Amino acid sequence: MDELTPEEMIRKKRQAQQEHQKKREEQIRQEKQDKLNSNPGGVGRRIKPLPPNELERILKTGTEEEKSKAFFENGRPRNWEELSYDKTKINKDKKTILVFPGDASVEPFDANFYAKFVESLVGRAEENGFDLYSFYHDKFEKNKRRGTFSDKHLEKIYKSFVEPLIKDENGKFFKEKEIAKNFGNLRFVTHCFGDLEVDKLLVKTSEVLAEKFDEEKTQQLLSNVFVVGYAPWIPFHKFGTHVQFHSKQDKNLMFPDKKLEALKDFEGFAKIFEEPLKNSITVISDTFADFSKSLDEHQIALLLKEGGVIDRLQFADAQKLSKQKQEELKSQKKNYANNVLPRTADYSRQQAISDMFASVLAYSIVTDNLSLEDVKMILQAQINMENKIWPEQKRMKKETEKKRQKDLDVNVNKNSIEEELKNHTALNPKQFFASANAYKKSKPKNFGDKD
Repeated sequence: MDELTPEEMIRKKRQAQQEHQKKREEQIRQEKQDKLNSNPGGVGRRIKPLPPNELERILKTGTEEEKSKAFFENGRPRNWEELSYDKTKINKDKKTILVFPGDASVEPFDANFYAKFVESLVGRAEENGFDLYSFYHDKFEKNKRRGTFSDKHLEKIYKSFVEPLIKDENGKFFKEKEIAKNFGNLRFVTHCFGDLEVDKLLVKTSEVLAEKFDEEKTQQLLSNVFVVGYAPWIPFHKFGTHVQFHSKQDKNLMFPDKKLEALKDFEGFAKIFEEPLKNSITVISDTFADFSKSLDEHQIALLLKEGGVIDRLQFADAQKLSKQKQEELKSQKKNYANNVLPRTADYSRQQAISDMFASVLAYSIVTDNLSLEDVKMILQAQINMENKIWPEQKRMKKETEKKRQKDLDVNVNKNSIEEELKNHTALNPKQFFASANAYKKSKPKNFGDKD
């Protein structure tokens, strides 16, 4: 046997190292998957709450057990129904919203919150003719609030919520036109890492579609899937049609250079950035939160509404808009937003962004042939209105800040630090823990999400 040359020995050594590295990476990946599978996430939906008179009766005269069941039942949030993937199948003939939350959502509580968030924008699913499902991630560690969907979990989501839109019960592909129609009923709401999970799901779907259709047709079919995302993890997507909301003040994500460039020398409320692949638009701004340093602009709770925007943003208005031709709208210069979303200069930025998010989502629910041009028109009308009152908003904000600083200066001068310390009545550590323990004992065992 011929001896190896030094170059061949080096090449062989590198090859062995690469193979070892690959095996190690696969081992780590498998260990991660095993951990995720041992702390599984899930899916559920909101159910109709108790009638107000029944809830009032329980609160006034009900037993402790009745009260506990009314608010928290079987370890799950009340008004929340945990679902089994094996028994759950998407209704392809109905608009369906799938909510993919951030990676800190690893409990039913979290999924329930995200479902309530969507309800706060567009009302209850059963009352407005759509289905709503919310997911929570598999955990990396049992006692840690971080996770993702394992490969196994993602496969379950695909089987229950995507495959029925592509194939019949015998595994046979539907015709192209029917798949396009079915995808036209699918909506995603994402936050942060949930955006990446949807991307994985769409890539997986594209691989299945590639068994039947060419690349161009696959991309065209998936363009019917509509995704509305807040603080997206991925700036650009190959599949689907996306509308994203991205604040420069979001410190949790890398703000893409192209979006930074778009905001350079920009003076106003927000602007629309069109993605290079032409399948996404992003509402971008320096801030979504009135320049308040106390607000975390990564949190989707920033957009949460108490009573919901649905009363002001009537579905009837959205339906009326969807039936009109784009050319007719342009010629008549209809301002959709002006008709349903009145503004004043003291209207907060987060309320305005919330209304935009809600209007896009509501419009997508009632529209069959959704286009980014329609969505862009809806958003631009609202942005134009915000930009008109932007100088007055800035003036009011400055005055408010000056007054706040003046009041603060008066307070500091009035009470010296020594006097403040003298009058300070905070509990000492011993008193604090005694109070905390007393509260803990008085707290109901099944204390949790009351809605």
